Amino acid sequence: MKPSKTNAFTLVELLTVIAIIAILMGLLFPALQIVRDQANKVKAKTDVVNTVAAVKQYYTEYGKYPLAGVAQTGVATTKDYVFGDATSVSNAGTPNSNHLLYDILRNYPNGSQTRSEGPSGADGNPRQIVFYEGKNGVATSGMPRSGFAGNGTGGTGILGCFYDPWGAQYAVSVDSNYDNFVPVPYLDFPAPSGADLPYASAVNVGCAAWSVGKDGVVGSATSPSYYKAPTGIQSDDVISWQ
Repeated sequence: MKPSKTNAFTLVELLTVIAIIAILMGLLFPALQIVRDQANKVKAKTDVVNTVAAVKQYYTEYGKYPLAGVAQTGVATTKDYVFGDATSVSNAGTPNSNHLLYDILRNYPNGSQTRSEGPSGADGNPRQIVFYEGKNGVATSGMPRSGFAGNGTGGTGILGCFYDPWGAQYAVSVDSNYDNFVPVPYLDFPAPSGADLPYASAVNVGCAAWSVGKDGVVGSATSPSYYKAPTGIQSDDVISWQ
């Protein structure tokens, strides 16, 4: 009686299958990364647009911009103020943390370091209106991602600050001197002649917000400080006004 044959892969067949799987995974991972990067850009675009909308709603409600947090720092608001701007041009050494803005928009106690109790009436928001809602970001060993730094996010984030999907604070420029222009750090948006602005660039709006994108710098490595360079090179930054 002949012994029965067992159906099994040979070593060569197994190695061939493993090689095919490795090749497919190598092709799939870049595609997944592209999808993930695009999703992050969409999230950042939503965040900056919603931030500007919240500031406008605040202005409609109170007839002024949410600048009470700036007043706490002792900085005069005679010039436009930029929150969360540590990665581009600083506010002449003044605090850049964007929680000074978002605390007011979220109706959190401005300057408080204990937010576990929830909203309790932020400075600059006497009617206690919630203009902006957002979740805590994804906890990391460094900065939170895609949300606010809260009591449970840990890492090195500043409590109450709003971070983009790559771990940088969103920057928000507010028309503190009410001249209908706000400064932005992109040279392809030149400021009008004679404008009293901390940057050489500006846009004709009451509020603008942006994210410096995945590379963490304003503009791109080949075209610093340009959102879109004259050569046509597009940065990975995300802006609210286009």
